[in-house]
Amino acid sequence: MVSVPTRDWILSRKSSTIPGENPADGLYACFEKLAKIGASVVVIPCNTAHASPIYDVLREKATRSHPDVQLLNMILETCGTVSSMFPNGARIGLLATKGTHAVGVYRHYFEQYPNLELLEPDASGQERVHQAIYDTTYGIKAVFPVSQKALAVLLREGKHLVERGADAIILGCTELPLALHEGVLPCPLVDPTTILARAALGAIALDKLR
Repeated sequence: MVSVPTRDWILSRKSSTIPGENPADGLYACFEKLAKIGASVVVIPCNTAHASPIYDVLREKATRSHPDVQLLNMILETCGTVSSMFPNGARIGLLATKGTHAVGVYRHYFEQYPNLELLEPDASGQERVHQAIYDTTYGIKAVFPVSQKALAVLLREGKHLVERGADAIILGCTELPLALHEGVLPCPLVDPTTILARAALGAIALDKLR
């Protein structure tokens, strides 16, 4: 077992030089275990873990210790997929946790795709989405099946993004696809976890990818 500090660390922006404080330390310990048992491709199905203060530290350690092990980047894979969906440009909405918004996980990677414009909820909208994920009484992480209250919040915030011109919406938290499925909003929904899974399969067995 490996203990990984909460991703809420990213909101307080503690020094990444303090051992055990940065989630990158725990993630690297997991990476090291996987590499030692023969993994050739490693993925992290968590959006917030790709924040630069976390992911850059992990990538540097991983590349230095195991240059032969491929560490796939879920956010880059997602941005590349969305860019391919809209080669002539698009406005892309984002539903995510406060941590993902606060450190600009997607804003950072969108800078590499000038054909894409990122739309994010305002501060109150971000808070509502965060609670729909984390609230202990109705949030997706606490209640299964997904509560009607959480679903209503997510649909409302998604519709707000569409009203602002979103051509597609990225479900920027691993739990969101449990609540939002294709067809519930009047635009395509992009699931980074599915994109990451396909990228991993393509990296190890391209002939199996459909």
